[in-house]
Amino acid sequence: MFNTGILSIGSYIPKKKLTNFDLEKILDTTNEWIIERTGIKERYIVEEEKASDMALKAVENMLEKRIVKKEEIEMIILSTATSDYNGYPSTACILQSKLELKDIPCFDITAACSGLIYAISIANAYIKSGIYKKILVVGVEKNSDILDWNDRNTAVLFGDGATAIVVSSDSKNIIQNIETSSNGENYKVLIVDPFIKMEGKEVFKYAVKEGSRLIEKSLNKLKLSKEDISMYIPHQANIRIIDGISKKLKINKKLFYSNVEKFGNTSSASIGIALDEVIKKELLNVNSKVVLFAFGAGLSSGIVLFEYNEKI
Repeated sequence: MFNTGILSIGSYIPKKKLTNFDLEKILDTTNEWIIERTGIKERYIVEEEKASDMALKAVENMLEKRIVKKEEIEMIILSTATSDYNGYPSTACILQSKLELKDIPCFDITAACSGLIYAISIANAYIKSGIYKKILVVGVEKNSDILDWNDRNTAVLFGDGATAIVVSSDSKNIIQNIETSSNGENYKVLIVDPFIKMEGKEVFKYAVKEGSRLIEKSLNKLKLSKEDISMYIPHQANIRIIDGISKKLKINKKLFYSNVEKFGNTSSASIGIALDEVIKKELLNVNSKVVLFAFGAGLSSGIVLFEYNEKI
């Protein structure tokens, strides 16, 4: 059995900023209303770029760190709900072409905001089986394509962005536990048809309950206490959800990292964007235990607990 870990990470945020004041001009809303209910102040959206373009820039950002060479990548797993094409080919294959990589398997998955965790779990299984050593995992969303810009309940929440992570058997940032879960009977509370439609109260209740459950399950499995974790990095959906989880678990809110006020909900990219920011700010020490967790449409959820020991 091989150990797996997070070897390197990168991210990409589009250039066009959309503030709450910009949204005031097109929606029946106010800056104060948005901040009070979501914590979001601004988000970024693409203009000409496709999902594969953002994914490529996130990968290039990761490769600039010179921890991983492009030629070492043996597989691409890409999570998105906003593919370049409606159907096929997969955006992972388009990314492969843009990276000029050949003869490696590439495929997309769709698990909405939990997608990055699901993709990491798949990469983890491949590596533990000994089939591959380095797998590129990407989370990318062009949410601006699937937003109803007349619906203030959803249009204010989402932004675009991408993240790229290499999961590897060579990393010292060992993944200690992964949990994934789905509750398909509640799939109707968050759908895209053709725009995002959401029952906010139901999503909130699920996110707080399921996020708390997975954290407790993972800690119990590893016989860790809540105080053993140096940082919790949740899916950046809504500051009220993050606050709700911290209160339910009685964990100091300061241990929950959040950048939702700057980027909004970037779906499957959000955790990676947040983790990359944490690394750039040098907020983690050696032997720091970090919890990544997400919740989203499906309804789906997932958690990754790893120990940070070397810069990614």
